[in-house]
Amino acid sequence: MVSWRGMPRTAAFCMLLAAISGAAACRKDHRPEQWKEKSEESIDLFDQGRYLEALQPALQAQQLAQEVFGPADIRTAYSLDQSGKVYRRNGDLEKARPLFDSALKAASGVLAADDAKRAHFYDNLAELLMVEGRFDEAEDYYQSSLHVLQKNFGELSGAVASAYAKLGALYTRWGVYEEADRTLRRGEAIGFRVGGADDSAEALAAASLCEVGMETAEGQFYGQDHCRRALSLSRKLPKNHLDLAQALRLDGTLALREGRLNEAGASLQQAIDIYKLSPGADPQGLRQSWLAMAEVYAAQGRGDEAAALYQKLLPQDPNPYTGVKSALRAAAFYHRRGELKTAESLCLQALAKQVQAPKADQRDREELLLSLAEVSAGLGRNEKAEGFFRRALEVNEGRHHGPDPSTLSIWEGLARVYVARGKPDLVEMCLKRMRQVGEMFGRQHPVHKDALRRMAKVYRAMGRKQRAEKLERDADFGSG
Repeated sequence: MVSWRGMPRTAAFCMLLAAISGAAACRKDHRPEQWKEKSEESIDLFDQGRYLEALQPALQAQQLAQEVFGPADIRTAYSLDQSGKVYRRNGDLEKARPLFDSALKAASGVLAADDAKRAHFYDNLAELLMVEGRFDEAEDYYQSSLHVLQKNFGELSGAVASAYAKLGALYTRWGVYEEADRTLRRGEAIGFRVGGADDSAEALAAASLCEVGMETAEGQFYGQDHCRRALSLSRKLPKNHLDLAQALRLDGTLALREGRLNEAGASLQQAIDIYKLSPGADPQGLRQSWLAMAEVYAAQGRGDEAAALYQKLLPQDPNPYTGVKSALRAAAFYHRRGELKTAESLCLQALAKQVQAPKADQRDREELLLSLAEVSAGLGRNEKAEGFFRRALEVNEGRHHGPDPSTLSIWEGLARVYVARGKPDLVEMCLKRMRQVGEMFGRQHPVHKDALRRMAKVYRAMGRKQRAEKLERDADFGSG
């Protein structure tokens, strides 16, 4: 028989409960506090870049959440999400995917359909799908995130600017630069009006704008500042962070474009070293870094090493959009090397993919047609070259809705083909078009000077040396 004399009231009550339902009923459950401690420990380690160490506390917090809070609880959703993030950063995408799926399912069970917190779960699942190369699915989730944030915060908000940055980064990685450029510029415009996105999204947007700018002739200068900003922002991250690897890859590519080969190689090697720490975490980033390194090797005269990398890497890319861009670079390498049939084969295969791809950039098609025209001319197939040049001109004029500086290379190529085919009237027509494009910008403008120099090359091919020399002088002194 239990005696209550001399006992505090709470203790007596607990003893009564114990007598009825067992001793465990009166013990304080410390597991919610343990869940909080383990969650915070994993997040802190993750933010420091200590991804392997972050795994165990993440899994412990996940187990505690499932035991204490059950499946239909936002804390369980966040724990599943954290475990997925850690697995993803460690390169174990197979284990990360079901955790992100479960996290979204748990969050959907407790959050309203238009709750802004859903965006967090959409974004992390989308990022994983993007890394896996499942771009269509990733786009759906990023779009869902954008829509829910627009509904909660309005179009002109930092949260929406960040959402555009993430969606634009997806399009950039996907290789659909025209869509990426529109999306990123929209996010950038909103950021200017409302004070910018968060630091992470701003770094992501800068990296994406850097890549789009470098890879499109229209935006090369526009991309340089973003490249440097992306690296500056990413330097604040842990030394093994994937975003830092991406920024180093882009910095190396920019250095390559500017002819700083030693700096390019150093930055690309740093990026490769980070990617190799967890090669499954971002296989596309690693592959793109090695492809850029192939360009460095080629520029350094290490052609055999560059060729070996191209032969290894090109078949590994399942993405038709980035595959086309990589094939263009490889084709240019083989063209310079004099291996015209290899260059032609690469371009034809890429064009077949590009024509069938629904989001294909028209600029890529134009470049492929130009490459095929140049290769055909080099092989002496001038009639075929003319056809490719004319198709490239049609694509270019469709993109720009009229004459554009980028048509100069096409008109020059056509003129050379007509020289080879003995058609002087058509050569003169091409020269006239080149002059018209140049004069649209004024005589002191670089485009006008470029037009004169290209015209001079055509006249030299015709054997009209004096006319060529006069145009070259005009280009140097701004006359003509």
